[in-house]
Amino acid sequence: MTIPRQSRRAACDLSSPSLREIAGALARRWDHLAEQIIQDAGLPAGASLSRAVAPAAQLWLDVLAGKVPTAEVSGRFSELGQEHVGHSALVEDVIAMHHTCVAVLRAAVAEQARRARPKQDTSKALHVFDTVANRSLPAAVAAITAAYRAAGAGAGVAVGAGSDSGTHEPVSAARAVRVLSGQDAGDVSASRLAGRIRTPLQWCLVSRRASAMQAEDAYRRFTAANPGALAAVVGTALIAYSYDQPVLLEDFPPSGLAAVQGCPAQAARHAGICADLARGYGHPLVDLRRFGALIAVVEASHETQEQLLTACLGPLYGDEQYAHLLETLRVYLAHELRAAATARSLYIHRHTLAYRLRSIRTLTGLDLDQPLQRLQAELALLLLSHRPADV
Repeated sequence: MTIPRQSRRAACDLSSPSLREIAGALARRWDHLAEQIIQDAGLPAGASLSRAVAPAAQLWLDVLAGKVPTAEVSGRFSELGQEHVGHSALVEDVIAMHHTCVAVLRAAVAEQARRARPKQDTSKALHVFDTVANRSLPAAVAAITAAYRAAGAGAGVAVGAGSDSGTHEPVSAARAVRVLSGQDAGDVSASRLAGRIRTPLQWCLVSRRASAMQAEDAYRRFTAANPGALAAVVGTALIAYSYDQPVLLEDFPPSGLAAVQGCPAQAARHAGICADLARGYGHPLVDLRRFGALIAVVEASHETQEQLLTACLGPLYGDEQYAHLLETLRVYLAHELRAAATARSLYIHRHTLAYRLRSIRTLTGLDLDQPLQRLQAELALLLLSHRPADV
């Protein structure tokens, strides 16, 4: 669900009597709302989910009624997340349910406002509702996800010890993602991916970050927008698999996207290469479907790679004394040959940069003003960044 952004002015009107009254009226039929949430979310039937929905609906009604101060929202949802863990409810189900809960309550608020005041405009109540939801939903998802991680719980995914294994025990989403992406040995049965994870898994998205903390932040934002996806942080990268093409929020970190096509490990590797391109060239998303030819360079034979690197980079390839020139070349290309931006990024004087660029041309023979030679240099650097190959 995408909730329209509202003005800051509305944030000062969270104690709107009309919304308080509406929330109070809805609280008297919260059991009906809980049933509607389960139905609209299409959640699988089960006692654990029934126990998860009821307190969630009640807490959201309290938030709407202004009974939960802003400073306490994360704490209350964290406590609720711990209850969900205790009920053995899967985190994917829980996150999807909270998104659906907000959508169902928004529709109920509009309906209740029309019933209470048929001749009056209901936009004010919805305006306040959207403000509360925009502020509270991301905090709720983050708090619940953190509660699951703290408890060591995650997505229930069928993973066996090997292809011959006849037993499948639920494990964490992190373990499942590591197996699917080829980080760990194991066998994942796609037909038994549990909870809100839709199958077959058709897309893989990778976003590399500078630290695990940044990757965790990307994970929270991604799962908030894609509750049906299987996602986890592996090292400093977010790796996610999904049935639908992923939805990325505004200002989401640069990412790579690849179709699974029956091989999730290869998709993760290809998406990782695309993520490196996105980060290096400042693009929000690099889709393999548009840049597939580049993958052929990275996956060429070792002999072919050596020939390309040696012919293009000359002594810059493999000689540590020229490591600073190799980095200068990378940054210069990433800044699209803008000398001032390159010098600032490297924290060097423009005269130092000019000297380095002359040295690069002398040692390699590359004329970076020529598009074809510039492309050759970019391909060589892309290849270097994946030796040895990671995700």
